[in-house]
Amino acid sequence: MKSPKLTEDRLQDAVRFIESNARQLDRRYYEYFFEDASSKDVLSELSKYQNKDGGFGHAIEPDFRMRSSSPMATSVALQYYTGVDGPEEEELIERAIKYLIQTFDVEQKYWPATTMEVNDSPHAPWWHLREVKRPQGADWANPSAELAGYLFKYPYYVPEDLLDTLSDIVMDYVEMHDYVDSWLYNVMCWERVYYCFPTPLRTKIEQMIRATFQHYRPMQKDTLNEIRIFWIAPHPTSLMAQVDRDTVMSMLEEEIDNQAADGGWWPTWRWGQYEEVWPTAEKEWAGKITTEALRGLDSFNMIRGRNGW
Repeated sequence: MKSPKLTEDRLQDAVRFIESNARQLDRRYYEYFFEDASSKDVLSELSKYQNKDGGFGHAIEPDFRMRSSSPMATSVALQYYTGVDGPEEEELIERAIKYLIQTFDVEQKYWPATTMEVNDSPHAPWWHLREVKRPQGADWANPSAELAGYLFKYPYYVPEDLLDTLSDIVMDYVEMHDYVDSWLYNVMCWERVYYCFPTPLRTKIEQMIRATFQHYRPMQKDTLNEIRIFWIAPHPTSLMAQVDRDTVMSMLEEEIDNQAADGGWWPTWRWGQYEEVWPTAEKEWAGKITTEALRGLDSFNMIRGRNGW
């Protein structure tokens, strides 16, 4: 009979894969959740991706390799930071928030994901820029909604007038969208940070996210494409898990079957360019995805011999 949980042997295969292939950052991230390692070890590795301007780069997002800072790369860094409950008063987060304040386009009311400099380093074709411009409609959320949430999470460093401006922008977005269309990446940005916003704004955002998941039910594997279910629903309290837990559990069982023979979970996409660099990015992604897969499965108590976290 098929086991609905990852077996201990396959867990060890995944652990060996992480030890052999993952970046130091993702190894420390795994150790934080599975071996009771200190968050300081994660933050020490994370700081290596931070630039003098406070932003993050250095291919922390493996699909674009530019060393200089970008708001998108900084959003990835803050996912790690919040993932280990990084302290509110810490030089790393203070510098990151100040970078985000400096890069917010006050006139256009958004954060550009990257700069034109992204074209000068190896990158996936979807990151290539012809111009830097404000995303339209629901696409504003990626990454601006997520970054706005981080400013509300760490308000100590943020001018009050900027928080007021962001609150107005977010309220306008929510009032214009009963649910999030173009939805996958956009709704993930909202899901990561909705709890950071003050009420009643938080309540309205939560209603929009729930309505989005309801709108796209029943969730199918083809609906997600390259997205993994543990990105949308990383833990049982995730809104997606609250709206449609049965589908989340079913898709997590499918992810157990997606583990490769080498123990890893690999990206399902390719660049189709920069063939000399793609293997490096692919392996970095595999280490990151494998760590996230184990964390997601563990949180839903789907690893045999463990009790979740």
